[in-house]
Amino acid sequence: MPNFEDLEDDILFIILGYLSADRFGCLQRLHLVSKRFKHFASSILFKNLVLADAGDCDDRTTWLIERILDTDDDFCRYPRHLEIASFQGDDHSTCLNSSILIVVLHRLLSLHQFSWNVNTAIHPQILDTLQSCWPASELALRTTLFDIAPLRSNMLRRLDVSVAFRDDGELGYLSAFGALKDALIQSKTLRSLCIRTHKDPYINHLRLSYRGPLNLPFHAGERLPPLDDINIKSSEYDFSNEQCAFLLECVNWSRVRRLGLGQRCPNVLLEILTGSLPNLEFLELLSFSPHNRSIVVTFILSLFSLAELIIHVPGDIFKEFASANELLSHLNTHLRKLSIQGLDEHAVLNYSYFVPALLPELDNLASCCTSLESLDIGLPLKRSFPQVGTYRDYRFPKSKHRYPWTSKIGTYIWPHQYKEHLCQFLLRHLTISVRVHLDDYRSLSSCTHAFAPGLIGELWEAFFERNVASPITTITMRFWCWNDGGLSHNRSRGPSTRTQISYTGYDFEGACKVAVHGNIDTPTLRSEKHGAPMPGYEIQYWQEYESTPTFRPTERTWAKLIPKS
Repeated sequence: MPNFEDLEDDILFIILGYLSADRFGCLQRLHLVSKRFKHFASSILFKNLVLADAGDCDDRTTWLIERILDTDDDFCRYPRHLEIASFQGDDHSTCLNSSILIVVLHRLLSLHQFSWNVNTAIHPQILDTLQSCWPASELALRTTLFDIAPLRSNMLRRLDVSVAFRDDGELGYLSAFGALKDALIQSKTLRSLCIRTHKDPYINHLRLSYRGPLNLPFHAGERLPPLDDINIKSSEYDFSNEQCAFLLECVNWSRVRRLGLGQRCPNVLLEILTGSLPNLEFLELLSFSPHNRSIVVTFILSLFSLAELIIHVPGDIFKEFASANELLSHLNTHLRKLSIQGLDEHAVLNYSYFVPALLPELDNLASCCTSLESLDIGLPLKRSFPQVGTYRDYRFPKSKHRYPWTSKIGTYIWPHQYKEHLCQFLLRHLTISVRVHLDDYRSLSSCTHAFAPGLIGELWEAFFERNVASPITTITMRFWCWNDGGLSHNRSRGPSTRTQISYTGYDFEGACKVAVHGNIDTPTLRSEKHGAPMPGYEIQYWQEYESTPTFRPTERTWAKLIPKS
């Protein structure tokens, strides 16, 4: 009779898929079972390799490079995707330089994708080595620099570029859109394009600067390469009528599978594209209002392959979306992931009006979208001063004992009947975004960590009280706030950015566990002043490197709640 060791890797991948909630822990355990499982776990753990020279990443990067360069170590067989997430240059980096990266490329045994996600130009020898050693691999570039060499490479598959511009008032804009357009129409291999913009007062020093509207200056007969993914994230991109007509002509829309349109997407573009996207599977639409409701609905009704939708719906017009039964019925046939953004942006300002009007629309959304597997939605919570609450020790699901806690600084609790309405969704994954109002100098972590795990536990319990066979696998609560802590209604004009912490609850080994991801204030979490997040639990910390949308690397602390031994 075959045992676990006799299973093929394909079967092990299927088994691992059912353990996705604690995937990392399962792989660590498999790593210790046998030599064969060690290779299997390592092939997954080190499939995507990230090298960075910022902050605490130096030690890990040095360790990874030492393993790659060690001729007695078989580590080189595992990486398939190599990402350079931070590189300060040959003269300033403490653990990376171009020579080391060239040797690393020679040492790897198989490479499918090379990602350059830094604002340092790629050394010509690195690009030459990549083209000579791995000509079939894909080059993914994310940068704010205009480096013509990688843009003309026949390996370039993915481009995420932030275009520099300067506003000269009556003279118009000076930008690099002209040079970007020339590079794009010459590319034959590009399949994914993301366009952002940023202000640069020194753009006049660039030889490639172009004066005109902030868009790609197409001419008749010019065509972009056959793109599968188009995402225009810039809020300054000029969607003029002429630009929309050129976009319809220059792009082979029948190939596009992923499309993201910015906040300034005009109605004329949606009307032009209606019926032109037969294979679209992912749509991010940031403009939905009473003024374009009928146009947006008609556009989405023309999509018959849409599996994931991200849409921005302000709270005061959520009813316009959730009551569109024809639209929801159409989406229910193929949509699996739905993200509704914008509901929680101003919820802290008009909570008493917002919540009662929201609940009936949630019921209609749940009854119409029965095929949804994942829902990401922003919802307000109820704030209380001071609050005396209770929560259960979720290590012991059968226990009915609840533990009291008090908060002198206020807290957030579930509004009345909120959980009952959310539990009507037949979901595998639920993410709830909550805007937190900080009225003093407390950090986001000190404001949320005391009660967030308990909120997840209560909602988790409510799902299974309603349906013991509920398919729910993970529940995530994402708490966020503006960095300046203000209450401005129009955030699109300000320099503020979001700070957020995510708490994810999942069922593993018969208990609800909570993992925390975000910019955690470690001393605050460990402090006895605010108390432990859950009684009988302790916190494990570890570090992970991550690049932000502004291309600046950040160090993030992870904290995981585990039962005390």
